[in-house]
Amino acid sequence: LLTLMRKEFETIDLRETQPGDYEQVRSMLAAVSRFLRGIDCKQDPQLVVRLQDLFLVLDHLRRLSHRCDEFERLKAVGHDPVLGSYASQVRNEIEGVLATLESVKLKQQQRSSKKLVEDFEHNKERDRRQLSESVVRGDIDHEEALERLDALRWLRRISFHLWRITRHLRHSRFDYEIQVEKPKQTHEIEVQ
Repeated sequence: LLTLMRKEFETIDLRETQPGDYEQVRSMLAAVSRFLRGIDCKQDPQLVVRLQDLFLVLDHLRRLSHRCDEFERLKAVGHDPVLGSYASQVRNEIEGVLATLESVKLKQQQRSSKKLVEDFEHNKERDRRQLSESVVRGDIDHEEALERLDALRWLRRISFHLWRITRHLRHSRFDYEIQVEKPKQTHEIEVQ
């Protein structure tokens, strides 16, 4: 999935992937989910926790695959330097996640992905205000501003899923120390 997404971000104007590519990915994700459901881990609390994280990885991958049906939103990116910068950052996060999937650098990538989500959240109101000011000044029309806002939300959601994927993958690894007794309560950014 991430490899297909990387291709989409590299060729924003020339869509090279086909809708069937994502259906094939969704089919594979469903097969992995069925496989994981078949694992009996009731006697091993650490394995239970790891499998929970893997199910959450699959959930974020599934939701991310549905976001891939909306790549037309990237067309608004080419006309806006702020959106172009965000798209570039998201593309870099995709690259980073792909590069660290099988390495010990997953913790660093998780931090990087989380920072991008936090940057999106921190700048959300400023970016929205700048777009609305552009409409009022007559720099862009109302429809174009709405397309850019939509692209901004879309990029933010993708960055959120990338962060959650790296987080849950890291927690599902056997070299990660699990504390089963006390689950952590966190107050994290929530994106649908």
